[in-house]
Amino acid sequence: KVRLAIGRLTMKVKYLKRPFSPEKLKEMRDKGYSEQRIESYRKMVRKNVKMRKDKSQENKEAQVSIKWAADDPSIHKFTPKPRQHEGEDQENAPPLVTYTVASYFLEKYGIRLKYPKMPIVCTGKGPGNIIEWFPIEFLFQSFGEMKNSNSPEQVQDVLKFYDEFSGTD
Repeated sequence: KVRLAIGRLTMKVKYLKRPFSPEKLKEMRDKGYSEQRIESYRKMVRKNVKMRKDKSQENKEAQVSIKWAADDPSIHKFTPKPRQHEGEDQENAPPLVTYTVASYFLEKYGIRLKYPKMPIVCTGKGPGNIIEWFPIEFLFQSFGEMKNSNSPEQVQDVLKFYDEFSGTD
């Protein structure tokens, strides 16, 4: 019932990336950017996302839309492919690193998840045609309703779930 309720919600993903380096801050200020504009570049927001199945898995049983625990490599782990630029020496490339969703956000954005044992949700393909998984703590209900979504019953089911399971291992 909870999975169905989350599946019908239209959500947005929102989090803050790590602060800019002093050099980058100086460069942005030299270009005349206001502090408010600089801070807005740290915000990551994706609007109108819905829970989707991970279609990148060949095994039908592995094509799920929600997995439990963002920090458990036995549940979900991935190895990002490095960008290859023309003329680069591939032999001297750094070794590939395997991440959990929790370790990726810590390494890439400097964000330590507040609830690493809570579920991660697949939102389908994002920019670059990559299947995206987000910790549930980054998902918020979007304002306004889309067809057949965000009914009071669905919202109450999700809130009841959070009340029962938040802060537990």
